[in-house]
Amino acid sequence: LANLETLKAEIELEKKDIAEEAEIELESLKAEIELEIAKEAEIELENKDIAEAQKHTTKVSKQQVKRP
Repeated sequence: LANLETLKAEIELEKKDIAEEAEIELESLKAEIELEIAKEAEIELENKDIAEAQKHTTKVSKQQVKRP
């Protein structure tokens, strides 16, 4: 009977270890996802900046062409 109680205690400890490892893994995955989202947002901002710069360049070029 003492062996059974020891096994139960070991199983409970193992469950806790597994749960802690799963929690750590989930936190790691969450951090990776958040990093990817931040990278995508940065890329979008860079693309907007590029588009604005291209618009400005086109506008300036058109103004220069209009000048005699």
